Order: sequence, then C-alpha cells, then structure tokens
Amino acid sequence: MQRQNLLIEIGSEELPPSGLLELGEAFAANLKQACNEAGFGGEQVHAFVTPRRIAARLEAVAEAQSDQLIKRKGPLIDKAYDKDGKPLPAAIGFAKSCGVAVSELQILEHEQRLYVQKTVSGQSIKDCMPALLQQTLERLPTGKRMRWGSDDYEFIRPLHWLLALYGDMPLELEVMGIGSGNHTYGHRYHKPEPLIVPHADDYEKLLEQQAKVIPSFDKRLQQIKSTVTAIAKSGELQINDSLLAQVTSIVEWPVAICASFEQSFLKLPAPVITEILEKEQRCFTVLATDGSLASEFVVVANIESSDRQALRNGYERVVRPRLKDADFFINQDRKHPLKHYADSLDGLDFHQRLGSLADKVKRIEALSLAIAQHLSASASAYDFNQGEMEFIKQSARLCKADLRTDIVCEYPELAGFIGSYYAQCDGEVAQVCSAILQHTKPLRAGDSLPQDKIAMLLAIADRLDTLVGIFGIGEYPTGSRDPYALRRASLALIRIIGEYQLDLDLAEWVIKSRQCYTVEIAEDGIAKLLDYLQDRLKHYLIECGFSGDRVAAVSVSRPLHSPDIYRRLLELQSFMQMPQSAELAAANKRIHNILKNNLSENIKEVNQKAFTTDAEHSLYQAFNELNSQVQKLIKQGNYLAALKVLLQLRDPIDNFFDKVLVMSENEGERNNRLALLHQIDCLFMRIADFSELRLDE
Repeated sequence: MQRQNLLIEIGSEELPPSGLLELGEAFAANLKQACNEAGFGGEQVHAFVTPRRIAARLEAVAEAQSDQLIKRKGPLIDKAYDKDGKPLPAAIGFAKSCGVAVSELQILEHEQRLYVQKTVSGQSIKDCMPALLQQTLERLPTGKRMRWGSDDYEFIRPLHWLLALYGDMPLELEVMGIGSGNHTYGHRYHKPEPLIVPHADDYEKLLEQQAKVIPSFDKRLQQIKSTVTAIAKSGELQINDSLLAQVTSIVEWPVAICASFEQSFLKLPAPVITEILEKEQRCFTVLATDGSLASEFVVVANIESSDRQALRNGYERVVRPRLKDADFFINQDRKHPLKHYADSLDGLDFHQRLGSLADKVKRIEALSLAIAQHLSASASAYDFNQGEMEFIKQSARLCKADLRTDIVCEYPELAGFIGSYYAQCDGEVAQVCSAILQHTKPLRAGDSLPQDKIAMLLAIADRLDTLVGIFGIGEYPTGSRDPYALRRASLALIRIIGEYQLDLDLAEWVIKSRQCYTVEIAEDGIAKLLDYLQDRLKHYLIECGFSGDRVAAVSVSRPLHSPDIYRRLLELQSFMQMPQSAELAAANKRIHNILKNNLSENIKEVNQKAFTTDAEHSLYQAFNELNSQVQKLIKQGNYLAALKVLLQLRDPIDNFFDKVLVMSENEGERNNRLALLHQIDCLFMRIADFSELRLDE
C-alpha cells in the first residue's frame, strides 16, 4: 500500500507567545495519534509553529485503511427462525444492522446462534481527514478561546488559511469556515501573497527560501541564539532561556540588531535596567568585561530592513524614555527613607476583607518570631539569638514597604529587590537587607529558595498568612483560576520546609497563623486549606520521584510535616528492599482489610484470658515484647529500625492466620481476636498504612 507524507498547516492571526511551542507540539502529537488510531499509521512527526501558523508533517501515512474482517454474533437459532425455517424479526433485524441479506447469515454451530463474517474495505485518507483534523483540534490545550465574525467558531485566534497535502495531492477539508488548498502564506511583509506548496516535503524549505519564514521553532531559536551572541560588541550577551523562548515565539524571520543607551543610565541598579530591557522590551542585555552591565543591548526584529540604522534608532527611542522614567521614580522614592513607606502601608489593602498591608506585616512579624522561637527550642540546625530576633522584627516591618514606592508600582517584579536596595541606602544591616531581598523567593516553580535564614522565616510567614486569609474567606483556587497565586504559595511553603528539613508541622502552623488574624476566619476554610496543602504535598513528593502508593501510605500520620514524611518515605523505601518486607507488608494489609469491614464499638481491650489457642497467646506475647521498643524508635523518627523490629512479628502473624479463625461464631472470641489485630494495626499505622502499598510490583 502506498505511503506518503501528510502535511497540515493552519494559518491564523498572531498567536499568543505564551505556550506557543507547547501548542505546536500538541498539534503534531494529536495528528499522529488520530492517524494511528484510525489505522493510517504514521512514523516520525515534525512540528512547525510560528506566530501565524501551526503545522505538522507526519511521515509514511497510508493512503487507505487496511480492510477489516468483521465478525458479529447474533440471536440464538430458536429465536431467529420459526418451525418452518422462516426468518423471524430477530434474524431480519440482525441482518439489516450488519448490512447483509438474511441469506448471508451463518450459523455458529457450537453456540447455536447466528453470526456474520464480512470484509469491510478501509476508507481513504482523503475521506477520513476531515474527522481526523477535527479530532486533532479538539484535543489542543488552547485555554481561553475567542470568536470572530458572525459565526460561532471559536479558536485561540481567527483563522485565515488551511493547507492540507498528502504527498503532492491536496486534500479537501474545512475548518471553521476556512477551506483547504495547496497554498500557504509567508512573512506578513516580505511575502504576503499566496505561495503554492507542490509537495508536503517542500514545505519547510520553500518557506525559508521564498517566504522569509523559519517554520521550525527549534531552528528559529538556535538561529536567534547564535546571531544575538555574535552581534554583541562590548561584552558577553546574557542569554535568558525564558526570554529566548519568548522572542522565538514572536518572530518568523529573526534579524538581530545591536543598540545602546546612554552611559549615564548605568547608575541605575542593574536589575532595574534588566527588568525594563528583558521583561518589558524583550531585549537581551550585555555584560562588560568586568562583569557589570554594559550600555549595549541586542534586540531581535521580525523584519529584514535595508536601513538597519533606522530600526536601531527606533528601538533606542523606545528604551530611552523607559530608563528615564525609572531614574525619575527612583529619585522621587529616595526623598524618603524606606521606613516612611513602611509607615504608610495602612493605606494599601492586602484584601478588603482581611485588612491592610500594615495588618499583614504585623502578622508576618508575629508569626516569624514564633517560628524562630520554635526552631531555637527544638533540636534544629537553626538557632536565633537575641540580636537576630531584633533583625527579624526589623526585616518583617520593612519587607513590604517597597510596595508603596513609585518604581515598584510601575514594575511590580522589582518588589523585594527595591526594598533591599533602599534599605541598603538607608544603612540597614546586611541581614535585614538580605532578608527583604530574598523573602519573596521562590517566585516560581524551579526558582531558588531563600538562602538567608531570616528571609526563610519571612517567606514561610508571608505564604502562611496569605493562604490562611484567602482560604479563610472562602476564595479557593480552581482548575482555571488562581488570582492570589495560592498554588505557588503552597508549593513554596512545602519546598522551604521540606528542603531545609525544618521541624514545622503545617497543620499546627496554619492554626497559629489563624490566631494572628483579628478578622473572622471560617473553620471550613481552614479545613479546606489543610486538605489542599496535603494534596499539594503529595503531588510534590510524586514529582520528586516517589510512587503514589508509598506517598499515600506514609501520609497516614503527621501528613503535613514534610520533613517527617520525606524521612518515612526514604526509610520505607529501604525497608521494602529487604527480602522479608513484602510478606510482613502483605500480612499487615490482610489485618487492615479484615478490620476495615469488621471493626465496631464492641471491640474493646484485649482480654488475654479469653484466648483459646496457642497461636493467639504467641502473637499477643510477641506484640507486647516489641511494642514499647517500636514506640520508642518511632518517637525518635527511626522508622527503618522500627520496621526491622516489627519483622519479628511476621512468623507469629502467619501462624495466627494459619491456625485461628478470626471471624469465629462465638462473639466474645471474635471480638477479642479483632481487638488483638487492631492493636497490631495501630502500631503499624504509626509508621505507614501498608494497605495502600502495591505489593505486586
């Protein structure tokens, strides 16, 4: 059967740069999946995505589906024909549903029923492609869609053209009112007219050579990376991966241009310049040979101009006033010390139902001090002396002050840095400046944690306060909406406490944080927050490489003490690698399952005198001999040692189940045996719920 390469391209208005690469890869993967599921096959798939197009080329797609041998069973013979052999409605209906005549029905002798066996010819790719493309588009992670025109079509952006080729054969398709053809469109300015694509294999080469478009995201990215690096004159270009991906997502034909701003602007703090150039203008910054920021920057245009100087001047005219504004804002801010802005936080709401930022700062201070005292009193690596307690107070009082400054109002991403910079200018001690700078970390997934221990306290207190307050007034995050970044706050909490192995149980500190509020915090909101944090912790541990069943098993006890959970996981993992562990886990799982269905209020303490077999006595004696030792090891957090001691119960448990009928008809015997199993199960449950483990892997 003939196999050709399949090419599908959807042209649109400029697509959002955020998630553009993921969108292109999803389109290609969905097309391959749809073709494979439909029986057309398809080998390697190539994804293409630019601001104005999503495309995919799937190699070695069959021209038609293979013929299929269809077998269907029908009604029993005595229900299908009457005494004279005439077909009854059951036989007639079955034949009709199968698309055959009654005379073509066959008899399945060993079952005495009708059946049909026929060959169904496979459909062509030309006939099936409309449905396959629809399926491909429906599976796209498009998020929020928009409408255009007078129709009800919805997509990320309005569509303009559709290219569909099977080898050199155009396919007749329609997507949202757009009919397909064998033509595409190149660069909006360089090649606005239609461009015929003779064959699916010509697509990429044709766009690059004749239409000023590099359709491959990776190829475009690598070209941008090499050209911007080569064009930098005065030093080393700063390649920010996130910025590089953004720039790649907004250009089809990248052209690097080196520009500069006045040396006088270098008196501005480097992060302010970087914020303006990288975040706002999507320019690459350059470091001078001494490691300081240079006055040069590199921008990537989406057009090839004969007058590059005009382009350069244009970019410089855009950047210059933004730097001038930043200089003005900082000069205005510095007319007052940072404490002045801290004193004016009363006028800025944290939330209209939760009070001002001044109220939040007081809660952060109280909670930070309480955490510091707790860590100092516990067997912790973090101890805070009286001087550091004063630094905690000062850091907490100043940590949100920069939110009242002009420069942070204009560039919110600079919060934390500006506070630290102004504090340094005011002569604050290094510990306070560092804490203000780092307390906002981690800003996002994968970001570094605060390195300073005072900043660590502020970061924990700040996130706790936000989570407790927002959940406490019933504004919960949903799958599509999280305006207060509660997911990010919860992950930051879990990471800081877990990775620094802090002796903090989040369940306890949520309650303590709630006590800092003077407004009403709903009880059900706190309950939902605890469930939410537990869910986030489980997801985080699974992302760290632990299996879901083991995470569920250790979450039975102290589920929000992440260092303890982490230690349990590691020690359970070590235990399960021991030869006898699976048998003990299976025995405990059996105990747990029996109790799950039979435990009741009638089950009291174990009555040793009520035992009627040696197996019961032996198990009870073994349990009593080990109980105190295991309890002591658990209290010390030495879970692996406790589990090793519990291995001694394996034989007594096996012997008990071999010789004792737990569910005796005698109620007294039954309840006493269940009470014994309940005591053993409770001891195991102090370490992990073994019933959650998958023991067959």
